[in-house]
Amino acid sequence: MKKTKTERSLLRLSAAAMLAGVMVLAGCSGGGDQPPVDTSVEDAAADRKLINDAIDTAQTAVDKVDDASDAATVTAADNAVAAATSAIASAAHISAEEKAAHNRAVTAIASQLTAAKKSRTAKMDDDQKAIDAAMVALALKLHTGISAPTTESPTPATDTRFAGYGSDDNANNIRVRSKSTTNIFLTEDKKATIAVNHGWDGKKYTRTTPASEGTYEAVVYSNVGEPTDGRKFASTAAVTDGGAYEYQLNATNNTELAINTGTADTTTESEIAVQKRIKSTEFDQTAGTKEFKGTRVDVDGSYHGVSGKYYCTPSSSTVNCGATISENGFALVGGTWTFLAGSNEARVMSTPDNVYASYGWWIHKSSDDKTYTASAFEADKGAVPDASGITVLRGTATYTGGAAGHFALTSSTGGTNDAGQFTADAMLNADFDDDTITGTIDSFMGADGKSRDWSVELKEASISDEGVISRSAANDTVWTIGTKAADASGEWSGRLQENNAASGVPGVGTGTFYTEYGLGGKMVGGFGVNSQ
Repeated sequence: MKKTKTERSLLRLSAAAMLAGVMVLAGCSGGGDQPPVDTSVEDAAADRKLINDAIDTAQTAVDKVDDASDAATVTAADNAVAAATSAIASAAHISAEEKAAHNRAVTAIASQLTAAKKSRTAKMDDDQKAIDAAMVALALKLHTGISAPTTESPTPATDTRFAGYGSDDNANNIRVRSKSTTNIFLTEDKKATIAVNHGWDGKKYTRTTPASEGTYEAVVYSNVGEPTDGRKFASTAAVTDGGAYEYQLNATNNTELAINTGTADTTTESEIAVQKRIKSTEFDQTAGTKEFKGTRVDVDGSYHGVSGKYYCTPSSSTVNCGATISENGFALVGGTWTFLAGSNEARVMSTPDNVYASYGWWIHKSSDDKTYTASAFEADKGAVPDASGITVLRGTATYTGGAAGHFALTSSTGGTNDAGQFTADAMLNADFDDDTITGTIDSFMGADGKSRDWSVELKEASISDEGVISRSAANDTVWTIGTKAADASGEWSGRLQENNAASGVPGVGTGTFYTEYGLGGKMVGGFGVNSQ
């Protein structure tokens, strides 16, 4: 039981009264076998202060120990109680009887600490049981739900486990087909932070509505390159892909670029892109539309990073040109807006890399959280060049990078129950003399931040002239835990892409793998590697 300040004061008064009685007896004894007590007032007072301070510190430290305390708090309390006991034992200027009274006070504090630690341990045991039970449930759901990826339209459709990028207005989204031929589109969760995996950028994608369909989640790692210098702003001639200029000027006056932003709630990719490029200190409102009066509006600003002026002619005498704020930037409304660059030779903003190889995993959880479906994928964002001329290459190449996915180990007989997400190292070794390739996934790390002593062998597969990795045999993988390897199982596949211009060796590789560990283990993941 914690003692109040009043109770602690009474303990000290009791000790002081006992001391007074001892001092009286010592003064009246006139000698005897007992050595005389050191009655130096100053030394005794100093000893009492040290003891009382130590006891106060111990009581304060013990009062902090409860069911939610961390190990450091418990250790601090243990140390404070020990320090109080030591202070009493070291006191040389007070009597044994007074020391005994102080020791009783420390004993009471120590008893309080013992009870608090016992309660904390019981709570920790209960919490661990709950964690273990939750892990058993997760392992069962994931073990049932983990499966190898499939092609986009297997037969029957209920076997589908497919994911990849969308197209057109969904080009920046991930589309998933889970036991269906229907595309489910996942949008980027821009608030989520996914750590880079061996140089490949990570993003999270989700879909949570409608709630009746459960939730979807995907994590995608991409081989995104550095932004490239933007092209020159505009030309009066026609603009071609890969040419020197970004825009073709207005065909009527050959000086101004027409700006068509649509409305503030527009959803098309092209109009969203325009809204993001519009900047002006005159567009300074935080919501709604700012109007500009006049038959020819003139506003300083920039477009796509190039400085210049915006001009607008109202659509009628009763309408003002305006800038409407949207979540993407600004929509220019109320008339015909154009932009005149300060120099058409100025470069637009650096262009981000929008063509790259990717890999990742996805999971669908039913609305009642009882049924999971999890798999992996590899996909291209944009037109990543396929490899070519593999059959005429000679020599070897090593590829290294990362992997990520889901795993489940389940046991109903007291064995391991462990499940969740993982990241890992990936390595491929290509032999272009016989057009074969092998691989290893290892250095596994769970989402709990703990490493796993695992490795997965990707058995020898063939490489086509275009870089496609495939095996004709079954049982493509071997999962090893510690030093014990499971029987061969599962499958893996992938592809090499982006030939190096000088060597002809593909520079990047992606793929997926699925493996099993006996009857209780399943794992599925994707990987992405770069040539070394």
